[in-house]
Formats: sequence, structure tokens, C-alpha cells
Amino acid sequence: MICINSKGEEFDLNQRGLLPGVDLSGADLIGVNLQNANLQNANLSGALLINAVLVGVDRSGAKLCDTIFRSADLTSADFEDADLTNADFEDANLIDADLTNANLTGVNFRFADLSGANLTNTCFGQLDPVASQTRPRRRYYCSGLPQTRDLMGRGK
Repeated sequence: MICINSKGEEFDLNQRGLLPGVDLSGADLIGVNLQNANLQNANLSGALLINAVLVGVDRSGAKLCDTIFRSADLTSADFEDADLTNADFEDANLIDADLTNANLTGVNFRFADLSGANLTNTCFGQLDPVASQTRPRRRYYCSGLPQTRDLMGRGK
């Protein structure tokens, strides 16, 4: 499978050796099967991974901001210490995913299955009060912290 990144560079996803450190930013990877692929230090920022299969993927050091994982199979995915700012996991399968210490600022988990997922010390950043419809002001919500903090860093 040949894909083109946001710089117009082509990559053959069938050649697994090209994937570590590869720049797939902005790439259209809809429906791709990357099961057990090595994506260490890859740039997937802004990539479309809708309906993709990413079971067993090694993504350590990967750039994942603004990535769209809608309806993707991320069973047991390892996102430990990942920066997933503004990623979209709508309707994704994140069963048993490890999101320990992940930055989840602006992430969309609407209809995602997070059964058994590890969210220890994750930071959800600013919640949109319009989207949540339960909070009148934006605040930081981070699991594993003793208290919630508002934007000024004051405890609530």
C-alpha cells in the first residue's frame, strides 16, 4: 500500500522496514492494517487512521497530535507517555489500552470503548464546557492528581 504524507513524499506500507521514524503526517491511512508494525518515532500527526487496525503496534516516541483514529481497533495499544493532543478516538476500540501518563488534552473519546484501559496519571487538559455541558468554566482534569486545578493553577 502506497501512501503520501503532507509533504508529498510516498511510502510503501508493505515494506515494514521503512516505518520506524517515517513521516506519515497528514497521510490518508483509512482502513489500513498496521497490526504489529514498528512505528517508533514515526510522525503520524494529522493522519487519518479511520477504521485502521493498530493492534500490537509499537508507537514509542511517535508524534500523534491531531491524529484521527475514528472506529480504529487499538486493542491493548501502548500509548504510555504519548502526546495525543486533539486526537480523535470516536467509536474506537481502546479495550485494555495503556494511556499511562498520556497527554489527552482536547481528545475526543465519544462512543470509544475504554474497558480495562489504564488512565493512570493522564492529563485531559482543558475540557470544553460546551461539549461537556456540565462545567460552566474550563478546568484541567488530570487523573492521579490530588485535586482538580483551574486555568490559574488554583485547586478546586
